[in-house]
Amino acid sequence: MRRAVHGHDESHSDIAFSLRSIGLVFRKHEELNQAVEVLERSVEMLQTAHGQDSEHPHITAMLSTLAKVYRDREGREEELAMPKHISETVERSRGKD
Repeated sequence: MRRAVHGHDESHSDIAFSLRSIGLVFRKHEELNQAVEVLERSVEMLQTAHGQDSEHPHITAMLSTLAKVYRDREGREEELAMPKHISETVERSRGKD
């Protein structure tokens, strides 16, 4: 079905934002590892669509959402800290406001 809607491009932004919604549901139900997994896939899709090193607003917004889940998870398990590249991107995007 996905191919019928979006063609062969599985990195379509709409799919990435649908994954974000699923990730937020996992977060709400405190399934934080699953939330991280889904949101990381969403970030990967957006980076494929907009460029790996891009600071495209969609990528930084998705990284911000992912950072919040990492923070939630980190509060429960200290060793599962947010990766540095994610925190750096979020901080850079905040400086542009």
